[in-house]
Amino acid sequence: MTKIKIDASDLWGKLAGDDEDIEVLDNFFVNKSDLFATFRNPRVSLRIVQSRKGMGKSALLRKIAHEKRSSDDSPVVIEATGSDFDIQIPERPDPEALIRTWKQRIARKVFAEVGSQLGLAISDDDVRAVEEAELQGRKAGSLLKVVLDRFTLSFGQKGVVEATLRTPASEQDVSVRIARMQQNVSKRVIWLFVDDIDATYIGTDGQRLKISTFISACRNLCNSISGLCVRTSVRTDVWTDIQDRDEAMDKAAEYVFDLSWSEDEIRQILAERIRGYCRRHSISLDSVAKQQNYNGDRHSLRMVFTDPWRTQKQIERGGTGFPAHVRIHELSYGRPRWATQLCRRAATNATKQNREQIALEDVVDVLEAFGRDRVDDLIREHRHECPEVSELIQAFVDQPARLNTDQLMLAIHNRILNHLKPRIDGTVVEIPTPIAHFLYRIGFLVAVFDGAGEREARHLFESRPNLLKLIWSPENGHHEDYYLDLVEDV
Repeated sequence: MTKIKIDASDLWGKLAGDDEDIEVLDNFFVNKSDLFATFRNPRVSLRIVQSRKGMGKSALLRKIAHEKRSSDDSPVVIEATGSDFDIQIPERPDPEALIRTWKQRIARKVFAEVGSQLGLAISDDDVRAVEEAELQGRKAGSLLKVVLDRFTLSFGQKGVVEATLRTPASEQDVSVRIARMQQNVSKRVIWLFVDDIDATYIGTDGQRLKISTFISACRNLCNSISGLCVRTSVRTDVWTDIQDRDEAMDKAAEYVFDLSWSEDEIRQILAERIRGYCRRHSISLDSVAKQQNYNGDRHSLRMVFTDPWRTQKQIERGGTGFPAHVRIHELSYGRPRWATQLCRRAATNATKQNREQIALEDVVDVLEAFGRDRVDDLIREHRHECPEVSELIQAFVDQPARLNTDQLMLAIHNRILNHLKPRIDGTVVEIPTPIAHFLYRIGFLVAVFDGAGEREARHLFESRPNLLKLIWSPENGHHEDYYLDLVEDV
């Protein structure tokens, strides 16, 4: 039987969902049917997905855009990023003026895309002449019909949007395209997917206003126009920041949903990556591995990972161990990007050791490097909330791998507050508790309760946000002895 090349680049894919080949993305995309149903539903005009970095927001937007573009009802699909709209924040910004500007830029994007699909060449000056008023107040009719009417009026004469024919298009060709697009126009939807609206976010007042006014503009347009669906994304830390500071976001909260991945869903993602790789490389799968259930997934995982993985503690306790995906989910905090990074590194290590499967030892060998990647991600992600976040994390280097609550508070007092007064969310902090809570919130700390059973209870901030009474463990990846056993006695 043909073996899987465990360090193959297309087995683990690209780290950024928007860079991934659409065929590969289709192969491993796991459908959270209940959660994603409204994201796909054209009767739901606005949806905003929020999550931490590396959770798959870009992959979700790209996947649904691809589905819509391939669907039978022939929608107009527009994919954009925040930088495409070229919004500049003045020194003394007016929120209402910014909302109008956002709506105008969105209108221009819609006109330009529809014109492109019709074969019309529209100059930048012509696109800039489009006002959001051309789209507003059209709730009774289809947005696409409004746009087509404007092109029809302007074709061959001065109109709202002046357009010239694209070579080798003829006037007849464009007329035919317009007529074709006008068929069932009342049922056809314009889908706008906007990614990376919070790229390079560092928490300035101008950036907060830029994102909050974008969301308000989308909400206003979707509520006043028929036939427009907007799908966009925002990081959890950014959404929390703008929601806390802009009460207008209270009205947008109902359109936001959280994206997270459970242990079972990480198992499915890993199994689908393996099955997709096998299909692309004509590697046969037995009948069990083809099944999309627990047994089928675990069978597929055994093609790449040893099974089970047993720590030294589990061996000493007579435990049976756990499948690879359990540990990968724990170490990646349920972030698919981090899971991919870990698997890539472990696969490279296994190949150097002439192993055909990834073993627990391979994960242990790469944890120091993987931990540095994770810490770097956390610092970049949360520096706008706490400029001293790097110093807070570095304070735990060479410290015990696991601390109970009292030990944690003492370490923060001695190693941070004795020489530093960090700012968290704009407030100078002088006591340990807010620092502990911040480090827990950003995912540097995980709460652990190690009972008598084979498996400990582990809690991330998302599952127990008010938890400060269990045992705390700084999982920054620098503590190789902690990762060596994965669990360590307190």
